[in-house]
Amino acid sequence: MTYKPHHFILENKYTQLLVTQILLLILPTLIDSESGSMLTYIALVSLAVALTLRTFEVQVRTLVFFLMMTVAVGLVEVMLVLLDADYPRISLVLNGFHLGITAMAVVLILRRIFRANVITGDSIRGGICVYFLVGYSFFFIYRMLLDYYPHSFSKPMHLDGLFSLLYFSFTTLTSVGYGDITPTTPFGMAIANLEAIFGQMYSAIVMARLVSQYLNSRSGNVG
Repeated sequence: MTYKPHHFILENKYTQLLVTQILLLILPTLIDSESGSMLTYIALVSLAVALTLRTFEVQVRTLVFFLMMTVAVGLVEVMLVLLDADYPRISLVLNGFHLGITAMAVVLILRRIFRANVITGDSIRGGICVYFLVGYSFFFIYRMLLDYYPHSFSKPMHLDGLFSLLYFSFTTLTSVGYGDITPTTPFGMAIANLEAIFGQMYSAIVMARLVSQYLNSRSGNVG
């Protein structure tokens, strides 16, 4: 039997995306240089976009187009961050692009998982990928909010970096709420509440359903 590498890629598509998302959460924070951290972030975001599109077997030209757009948006972000420029309108476009990509990925992955005839272990990991994507989606929303309303969040000086909002997004999504970063405007509070509620409902409903279907399929195969 001939081994085909692309079969492995397709059969473990969500596993690869999940690993990339975990690295995206950790690696940029380990780099001291701000430019190096941002470039690592761009590279991992581009990889996540590529893996997401590869999951749905899109045409090569579509894949290349979205990758070029992702890299271009990321490079503009790096320039603006390094120049410490005030760019609320540009930020709306840049973060809106990222938000659109992640929201699209959430919908497409969930649709693909629940339309599958059999729920596999990789399907479960796909559900976890969606959970991560939601956290990243709210991160982009918080960035847009902060650009338009600079005092939307109260946080200590040592958490003044870009990725502090990513930390806040995931602590809110998991309902941990350490309290070191807090929203200070009614709209910011409302968005944080929505994320916390979504995080709880997603775990209790969507992931519980996926695990239940996976266990039922396994018990059916054993029987």
